[in-house]
Amino acid sequence: MAITEEARHELFQRFEEVFGHQVAVTFMEHLPPIGAVDLATTADVDELGANLRTEMADLRGELRGEMADLRGDLRGEMADLRMEMRTEFGAVRVEIAQLDTRFVEMFGSFKDELHAELRTANRQVTLALIAAIVTMVIASVGMG
Repeated sequence: MAITEEARHELFQRFEEVFGHQVAVTFMEHLPPIGAVDLATTADVDELGANLRTEMADLRGELRGEMADLRGDLRGEMADLRMEMRTEFGAVRVEIAQLDTRFVEMFGSFKDELHAELRTANRQVTLALIAAIVTMVIASVGMG
């Protein structure tokens, strides 16, 4: 039962009558204040601390679980990204191989055309030289 201010005052007066003013003051100073039942005890504080530690441990466990889930999600997304990149790089390799084949074909055709033109030019130069030699021989025979 909580003590009222009126009951405290009566107690003080009675102590003052019996023991004197100073003893009554000293006694009243040792009584808990009004509403002392609302004050926390060491056991209350210890229980609160234990509850807080339990809650923090629970939250830590939840946080670890969520972080593990996020790590798993991240690993999955990274694996998907790696697979996508491999697929894309594979497609790029195919395109490069196709371009390489086209380049070789085009260069081969160009080389063949160049060789054909060089052979034609060589024939023409050879014929022109032969014609010049024949002309010189005929001119020198006819002069002689």
